[in-house]
Amino acid sequence: MDTRRSVGRLVLAGAAFAGVILGHWLSYLIALPDAHQRTVALASAGHGYWVSAVKLAVTCAVVAVASEAIRRTRAALGRDSAPEVGPSGLAVRLATLQVLGFVAMEVSERVTAGAPVASVFQHHLFVLGILIQLLVAAVVALTLFLVGRAAVAIVVALATRRSRPPSPHGFPARSWIAVQRWAVAASGPRGPPSR
Repeated sequence: MDTRRSVGRLVLAGAAFAGVILGHWLSYLIALPDAHQRTVALASAGHGYWVSAVKLAVTCAVVAVASEAIRRTRAALGRDSAPEVGPSGLAVRLATLQVLGFVAMEVSERVTAGAPVASVFQHHLFVLGILIQLLVAAVVALTLFLVGRAAVAIVVALATRRSRPPSPHGFPARSWIAVQRWAVAASGPRGPPSR
């Protein structure tokens, strides 16, 4: 049980990290629409790690989505008792982690680059960044929730299909019943011929 809970926390942290990176990129894209100005700002704020961070974020996002699908599938099959967390509860958890991660990232970038920490407030980047992190957290939470629901729907559909009795001649059961009714009606008793 502790292992599953730890894995769930790691998945949540991974999804939050992916959200922080996505929100960080969107913040700079919106705050600094001019590509040259954005490049100068990123270089002066210590973003040398960016390519590695994006690769790690993509990996975390894929693992989070796959893990959520597996977790919900196991719960639907009765192999795991996964408590149902709605998108709003998940969004609050992600938003908390993402806002903290964004603030920590912005401060550490400037400390590493030797830039003044107060420069985070230039271009309205800090406030915009926090708002975008909240929006991204909601989108990530909704995405994970819908992926979990889709996984459950697929499992239920497959289980229902397997539990139906096999139908003769390869027809689906409902189609075969309709064919049988039509055949009986067509071969039923006829009245006398009309004159």
